[in-house]
Amino acid sequence: SSGINAEYGIIMSIETLCTLWITTFLILRFYWSEDRTKFAKSFMAIMDSFVVMSYFITLVLFELEAYLHEKTDSDQNRFFTIYRVMACLRMIKLFRMVHVFNLARYNALFFSLGMAVKDSMRDLAVIFMFIFFCIVAYA
Repeated sequence: SSGINAEYGIIMSIETLCTLWITTFLILRFYWSEDRTKFAKSFMAIMDSFVVMSYFITLVLFELEAYLHEKTDSDQNRFFTIYRVMACLRMIKLFRMVHVFNLARYNALFFSLGMAVKDSMRDLAVIFMFIFFCIVAYA
């Protein structure tokens, strides 16, 4: 059990550093933006905001989960609801991949990866829709 906790601590530390980097990057881009309203409505700013908010909401939900886990069985329904919300937040965190594709402009290997993903976008959309329907059907 201590090995799992140690691995979780390492993963959480890496996630904290990534979120700190994205938050700093978002604040600096907003500060130096010529048109802050246009920037706030941009796709990348909205994705970054979702990633940052999902991290902090996850932290709050972890604390709430630990609190409810200590309670009686009457609170188990709330516990499972929180677990479902946390699963949805994990899906939002996948938007971090947008940064990888944003960096593709600067590296030939990333550029090749981006072009391969772009060429197979229809197949990926079908796979994601299938996964989405499976999650909805079995949730």
